[in-house]
Amino acid sequence: MVEEQAYTAEAYITIFVRENKDEIERILSSNDLTIVEKASSLRRMARKFAEANISHRMSYRDLEDFKAHYDRGGTPLDQIEGPGFRKGEMFILKSCPMVPVFSIFKKNGEFPEFWTSVTAEFLKRFGNEAILHPLCILHQTFRDQLSARIPKGAHFVHSITVSCRSTSTGKIIHSNYGLAVSGISIPDAEEAIKGWACMFYAA
Repeated sequence: MVEEQAYTAEAYITIFVRENKDEIERILSSNDLTIVEKASSLRRMARKFAEANISHRMSYRDLEDFKAHYDRGGTPLDQIEGPGFRKGEMFILKSCPMVPVFSIFKKNGEFPEFWTSVTAEFLKRFGNEAILHPLCILHQTFRDQLSARIPKGAHFVHSITVSCRSTSTGKIIHSNYGLAVSGISIPDAEEAIKGWACMFYAA
């Protein structure tokens, strides 16, 4: 288990990926697992860890209460993925918490074959989602696991990824579902995420 004081130094999910690199790599590189099984395995890892270690910190009356804390900074979500800010109804993450661990997955300075193949298979199979690389699957699951602790009447809040942007290449990928649910247009989404890493909507 990660020590609590580590939260302030590095995003929680960055530490989680570093400590579980071998298992994550085993899942992603497996020739025996389908893309659905790979995604499900990663999601189970993220949900189990988040629920055991940090989800209980999400104590809010409703989404508005969470938004107010997010605007001030220091939410459990900040601890998981790093600081962000809101632009209208959009939550924007300043930096990708996965970038610091990219190097541990590279071989001779290059990402392994599964890095691109898993991403392509995932986007083909899960057309309503948006990822730039396989670790986005873990990241977005962590985020949604925490969001699910925010009450919404008899139900709970979902975090919906709208856009992801590569901080190295500037490439942006959008979720058609995220765009539709949030009501933002592609031009507005690209303007909002310009210079930042990730944008999501909570509903």
